[in-house]
Amino acid sequence: MPRTENAYSALHRIGLQDIFEQYNTGMTSWHADIAPQKISTKQQFYRFVQSGDFGLAPIVSQAAPIGDDDIWFGNQTDIYPVKRGLGFSLSTEALETDQYGELEKVVPKLKLAFNKTREQAAANIINFATFTGQYQGPDKKALAATDHPLDNGTDSNLITDAFSPLSLEKIVANMKQTKSHRGDPDPIMGPFVLFVHPSQEYYAMRVVNSAQLADTANNDKNVIGGRISKIVASPYFTNATFFGIRDANAAVQPFACLERRGLRVKTQEDIDNDVMKYRLTEMYAYFSKGWRGYHHSTGAGS
Repeated sequence: MPRTENAYSALHRIGLQDIFEQYNTGMTSWHADIAPQKISTKQQFYRFVQSGDFGLAPIVSQAAPIGDDDIWFGNQTDIYPVKRGLGFSLSTEALETDQYGELEKVVPKLKLAFNKTREQAAANIINFATFTGQYQGPDKKALAATDHPLDNGTDSNLITDAFSPLSLEKIVANMKQTKSHRGDPDPIMGPFVLFVHPSQEYYAMRVVNSAQLADTANNDKNVIGGRISKIVASPYFTNATFFGIRDANAAVQPFACLERRGLRVKTQEDIDNDVMKYRLTEMYAYFSKGWRGYHHSTGAGS
């Protein structure tokens, strides 16, 4: 009777999930710095409703009725997680002759590819901050715009200044002057996370960490540096001149990641072609919940 054998290398025997769990070296996490909040769902889409605020409390005479106030502003958006997939196939002959374990490296590289995909997806919130369509906020305006609608006018979270100590002071001051949908002061006080392109990272570090006023020869105290808690210079940012700040407080997060399904690993043996197939999928979407809590500059001359 002929001998039957199942002689695959460690890639198949140990299992992909075990290899995945062992492979965390080199995984970047800029995406978590951009959008730290995660929302889990099993539904086809998530409807994010942007609530408004109460107005100022009016003077009420004694024994006079107190009226109701309405915080519904009418802004909402539907977020659909999208599935991303990647895979590879290997002949059983290749698996059998993998004496040096080279094929086992393919699986960690796949995990790295999915991590890079997350980095790009998160960075695109910032890369397309001035775009509408897929990247617009609940108010149907670009994330960074000069005409976000209010009940009695508009408000802006967009400037076009080059990055410098003074422009950083300006953008932080603008955050403090943010208005609610009623047009009342709705200050975003920080501390803030600073987003810059890698080409400006070390300049940003000099600006933020300087004890004295950066770019000057005097001894004025650098007051703006204390308002920045972290600098994020993702290489997936595409605009070399932009900078932006996001509120670092957990309760004031403009960006989130909608998680539909985590990384799923599947294997299949195709006996007709005598190959092993490996497939990975993941479902999520990065989106902005609104423009408050983020202020953006496209850079000088843009």
